[in-house]
Formats: sequence, structure tokens, C-alpha cells
Amino acid sequence: MKKSLLMMAALAFGLAANAQTKYFFSPNGEGSGDSWDDPAAAEYLEVTLAEAEPGTEIYLMEGNYFPLDSRKWTIAQGVILKGGYPTTMTGTNTAIDYTKAGQSVFSADFDGDGKGDNTDYAFVYVGKAGEESNKTDGQFYKDVPLTEIWGVTFRDGERQDGKYWGNMIFAKHTQLDLHFCKFINNVAPEGQNNAAIVSWGSQLRVFDCVFEGNRSPGAGSAVLIRARESNSSNIEDATAGTGKVNNTLALFERCEFTNNTTTGNYGGTLSVADTGGTLYMINCTVTEGTVNRGGVIALGGAQNDGSNAPQAYLINNTFVNNVGTDASKWVGGAYRAGQFSTTYFANNIMVNPAAADNFNAAKAVVELQYGTCLMHTAGYNIFGTVTSNGASVQFAATDKLTTSATDVNTQEKIFGTATLANNGGFSKSFMPLAAQATSLSVADLQAAVAAWPMEAAVKEVMDLTVDQRGYTRAATTMSGSIDGAAQSPATAVENVAANAIQDGIYYTLQGQAIGKDFQALPSGMYICNGVKIIK
Repeated sequence: MKKSLLMMAALAFGLAANAQTKYFFSPNGEGSGDSWDDPAAAEYLEVTLAEAEPGTEIYLMEGNYFPLDSRKWTIAQGVILKGGYPTTMTGTNTAIDYTKAGQSVFSADFDGDGKGDNTDYAFVYVGKAGEESNKTDGQFYKDVPLTEIWGVTFRDGERQDGKYWGNMIFAKHTQLDLHFCKFINNVAPEGQNNAAIVSWGSQLRVFDCVFEGNRSPGAGSAVLIRARESNSSNIEDATAGTGKVNNTLALFERCEFTNNTTTGNYGGTLSVADTGGTLYMINCTVTEGTVNRGGVIALGGAQNDGSNAPQAYLINNTFVNNVGTDASKWVGGAYRAGQFSTTYFANNIMVNPAAADNFNAAKAVVELQYGTCLMHTAGYNIFGTVTSNGASVQFAATDKLTTSATDVNTQEKIFGTATLANNGGFSKSFMPLAAQATSLSVADLQAAVAAWPMEAAVKEVMDLTVDQRGYTRAATTMSGSIDGAAQSPATAVENVAANAIQDGIYYTLQGQAIGKDFQALPSGMYICNGVKIIK
């Protein structure tokens, strides 16, 4: 029998009196769910998530949660779901530091054999209720409320049927923000081409997340971005001015992608389909990605007339050791852009080990696949071998390019013996050698990027003053995802308000004091008493 806390509250108090908008769950709960002292049982979570009204807040103690009835999760649009809270929580306090928190786990491995059991559906669906199998539900993401998920580990998804519909999360025509989540060991069988996250015509914004060990036979293993009707030749409303073509927005900020593999030819880690939308990657690390050929990060192409061309904006990222398995040719090992697409680069490091990059055009780190590709650079990028295939590219004078076989920008040259490690923050990263990575001022970087045609939904959350760890970059920062001279958030606040650090005042990461009333603050990351706190 399906059980919902919403139903229980309605029966107990009448629908008109049911004003509860916050629910607290524990794997061992037995209560009403109105506080951490009386958390609800996990068996009520499935239907509560599916039936919640927009604005409902659902909080999870750390531990494992399984859907009992449908064997999948449906998350209603507009819900705020936050996990990872320790068992020591009391009252209705929801402050948490996700760099130190636990994880609430949504695993599709019901029988414990290490393989997903969700078979013919995505394990988590976010979109219009009951419409996950309908390509044209008539919904446009800008017309729906924002859904937020924090501190949840999604693992072991394995969808056996439904190509391009997702192993773990299927986001369809919706707005979804993910914070401090992990996507681990989500695997698609041969012929399905399903990534851990598949997004159709959605606004997907991903912050401080980790993607590790995901597998797919093609078209991205960690993330696949597709057009509104999941059609790579979609030209719906191309001239109608509705904005419903090429409308998928995918932002990844301060994320780590490690050991994600595609056995096919495009998108070993992440793929934007032809005419699929716009990709933003800021302060991310991408490493150990594998693809047969055609880019660990692959940006699709456009119609033959150039319409609905995808775009990508890559700022402050580190791409290291991303290669192909095709012994003869795997051009664009780290990044590959399709016909008529446009890519903007600023302050990235994109290199491979010396053994994988010997100034061979067939095994370049970056490839513009056609002469119709466009590329813009704001400078201070460090590139290994780049193959442009006749595309007109004007590199900035401040870019560090590989120009000969005797002077290749390799992993060893830029990072020395540094390997992927916990350098602070939520995810792992590479620490560059300061001599190789000194870059531009943060102010100049902001000014250069401000001139690019970026979308408002990105500009409102993008923070170029911090690195992948959330540390405040030095005024003259480094290329890549982390800055060796950056200050941790607590240190940055001490410099701004050293005499007030213990006064209970909440600060932004940039050190701006914004008051003592935690409940009055909008959702975000703050510093109080020297500790990072998430609301």
C-alpha cells in the first residue's frame, strides 16, 4: 500500500488545516516527520516526494533509501530535497556543511549484487507527473518551478530499455538544480546509450557534484543533453521565436568527473547531442575519461544550414588524461566540437600525459571537427595538441599553445608529479605548478566573460571569484579549476571581518556580512563562526 505523509496529515487535520511544508525522514524513523526528534519512516518517502506541492522541503538523515512500490523515484517539480544530515540532528535545524556531511543514498541495487535493478525506467524522474514516456507533453521548462536536490548519492542505475532516457536521473522539460550530489557506477547496457543523467529540453544546473565510474556504450556516460523532443534533428519552431529549439541549458560548476567511460565514438563523459542546447562548464575537473574516439566531452553539431547550433562555454576547467581507445585515431580526446558549433574558452588547462600527446593531429587533446566550427578564447588557456580541421581560430596572445613536438604542454609539464587528490572542498582536483599556471586577474576574467552571450540563468549563479573547492581565488589567479594561492572560505572571511568571526553573523563567501537571522537567508552557502553552512 502506498503511504504518504501528505495523506496522513490530511486525514489527521483536514486538507485546509494541512499547512506543513517541511518533512524530516530517517531510515529508522517511526514518527510524524515534523522534526528531527520525530522523523518519518523511509517507507513514506516515495509517495511524499511524488505528491508534494511546489515549495515543499524534505530533509533526509544520512543512510540508504529505497522506493518500495514502483521501484523508482518520482520527484514532483518545485520540491526541495536535502540529504546528508547526521543522526545527531535535533529540532528543525537544517544548517549543514556539505564538505563534511554524510550522504543519503538512492541506490537502484535492491538485491546487493552491485548491479542496478531498475531495468526499463530511469531510477529518478523529474518532470511532469505521468509524462515520462511521452515525448511531447507540451511543457516548457521556463514555465515550471525549480526543483532542488542536495547531498544525495545516486548510484547503481542500470536501465535495460529506453535509449536516451537515463540510467539514474531523467530530467524532462523541467528546471533542476543539483548540489553536493554524487553519481557513482551507473551503467547502460549495449545499445541503450543512457547516461547517469539524461536531460531533455531542461534547465539543468549542477553545483559541487561528483561523477565517477559511470559507463555507457555511447553518447555520454555521466551526462547526456538532448533537445526538447529528444530528436537530434529537431527544428520545431525554429523561426517562431518561441525559444523552444536548442533550449536545453546545462551548467556544471565546481564538479569532478573521474573515470567515466563510453565505448562508442562521442562523449566518453558528457555529450551534447546535435542541436541539443548549450553547455557551461566552470571550475570543473575532468580526468581519466575514456572514449573510442570523438571527445570525452563532446559538443554536437547543427543542421546543414547551421541552424540550432550548440554552444559551449568552458571557463577555469582542468582536463587531464582523457584519451581514446582507438589505437589509430581518437582526435579530441578531451574535447570535440561538431559542425557549426561555437565554443568559448577562458583560463582552462587541457593536457594529456606525454605518452598520449606527442603532437599527433590524429590524437589531439582538442578537436574542432569541421571548418564550420567557431572558437573564441579570452586567453590564459593551456592547451596540449589542438586540431582545427580548417576552422578559423584566433588564439589569444596569452594562450599557451603546443606548437611543436619538442615543446608539448603535457600533464607532466603542467602538474609535475601531482595526481588527483583531495585538495579541499567537496571534490578532488589537480594542483598545478605555479610556474606553469599563472594567469590573469579575476577582474579581467570577469570582464572578458561578461562580453560573451551567456544566459541569465547562468550569470545569476556563476561565481568566477572562487575555484573548484569554493576557495576565494587570488586577485591574479591561476589557469585551471583550482588556484594554489586561493584562500579557504573561513580564511577569506577572517581577512574581511577578523574581529567579528565569532559574533554569530552570517557572511557570503566573499566576506559580506548579511545578518544573524539564518531563517531569513535565501538558499545558498554562508560562513558563520568560521564554518561553511548550507541553507
